[in-house]
Amino acid sequence: MNTEMFPLPLDVENLSDDSQYHYKLLSDFSFIDPYLGLITAKKDFLTDFASVPRLFKSFVDSDNESAPGATIHDWMYENHLEYGWTKEDADLVLFRALIANGISHEVATIFYDCVRYFGHNAWNSHKDVTPGPEILETNPV
Repeated sequence: MNTEMFPLPLDVENLSDDSQYHYKLLSDFSFIDPYLGLITAKKDFLTDFASVPRLFKSFVDSDNESAPGATIHDWMYENHLEYGWTKEDADLVLFRALIANGISHEVATIFYDCVRYFGHNAWNSHKDVTPGPEILETNPV
């Protein structure tokens, strides 16, 4: 792993359960993006790394080299409202993090295209669902 761009080790616990999340961060994990700066996924964050079908994953990521970039990408999707990131920000950070971790441009492009075209459900699942303030109608006196 490129320690200049990933200054902290990826320290995770494999949850080995049936939930959609399979790994839990045991410590903070960061990526220094050349455009957005330091992005840190916090300890206890749950991730599935890359949501790639196993058959496909065996061809493009058999050694799980996407895990660092996918973790940061998952963090950005889940926390975009708090930090003001766009979906494009998160998807491009995934691409740059994959390249920084030694994944080929071709494979990083496949990952990027997959999240760009098929990541909308995951992105939208983290939209703010808190109702806004009620608007009280008043009758003029």
